[in-house]
Amino acid sequence: MFDVNERDERDMTIKKEFVTWMDVDHFINSLQDFIKEHEFTGVYGPARGGLLFAVMISHKYGLPFLGAPQKGCLIVDDIVDTGKTAEAWKDKGYTIVSMYYKRNDLVEPDYWMFEKTDNWINFPWEETRSDEDIQKALTTIEKIINNLFYKVDDKDIVDQFKEALNIIKGGHYNE
Repeated sequence: MFDVNERDERDMTIKKEFVTWMDVDHFINSLQDFIKEHEFTGVYGPARGGLLFAVMISHKYGLPFLGAPQKGCLIVDDIVDTGKTAEAWKDKGYTIVSMYYKRNDLVEPDYWMFEKTDNWINFPWEETRSDEDIQKALTTIEKIINNLFYKVDDKDIVDQFKEALNIIKGGHYNE
């Protein structure tokens, strides 16, 4: 085996990009005009990467959820990276959409939202945050709300701050 110095190990660390549920909703909502322009027979998503997107699109836009692709359907996937998965559907009467697309020589989706970099993409259903991470986030949010709480005169906003603090503290906020 070879020795790797500390700088090389740091440079080889995979950088992660965390996708939130809000990002996923933004992608699903961004498809509205695209879907209206077409008459899809249904929506299909390959297992793992596209399945959740297909279910969400099916519910939001009233498209039949398909267990297998069929001519005229919308195929949705999380990422078109190398293009090998999407290549199976290229030029076969399917429309391909993807949240992320990394430029490749095989397939460019008909619609995509974000250009994928070399970062590892983590979707909200792939990695659970630790209780410690969640507690840190809640503590930060609580500090922000507390700082704003005393700077606002609008009673409705103050009530919303109190409600948010109750949610963060599990219903144990005392004035």
